[in-house]
Parts: sequence; C-alpha cells; structure tokens
Amino acid sequence: MELLTKKCQDDPMYQLPEGYKKVLERRVVDVHQVSEAIPMKESQVVAIEVLDSLIFKAFGTHFLEPSQAVKMIVQVRPTVL
Repeated sequence: MELLTKKCQDDPMYQLPEGYKKVLERRVVDVHQVSEAIPMKESQVVAIEVLDSLIFKAFGTHFLEPSQAVKMIVQVRPTVL
C-alpha cells in the first residue's frame, strides 16, 4: 500500500487496482515560516525562510518559531466489502 500511496501522491490521476481506494486525510504539520502578521517585503520573507532552511540542514535546528498547518494527504486504503 505504501508504493500505491506514493504513486498516487506523485500522479493524482493514477488508476488504482481493484480492491483499493483513495482517501484524503488531514494531517497537522509544523511549518517554520515568517508570520504573515509581521509586515515585511516578500524578498525579506523569502531570504529569512531560506536562511532558516539552510541552518536546519546544516545544524538540525530552526530559528523560526513553528506554526501548525493542516495539510491534505492522499492515502490508499483497501476497500472493505
């Protein structure tokens, strides 16, 4: 099922074999980004977020405070008869 889920996430038009169905699930994920409440130019926001990403890749830590977002994810489940 993991392989089918990956294929469906890569190609939304992927046809599943019989016995499986696509299900949309909501997942709460942490997002490290500049808050929209802070008035900044878009170029500054992009620069700060790129810097945060680079620091995370190099040292494994973020300097931006995480906020939570809901992300819709396609999952493959067997159909229940």
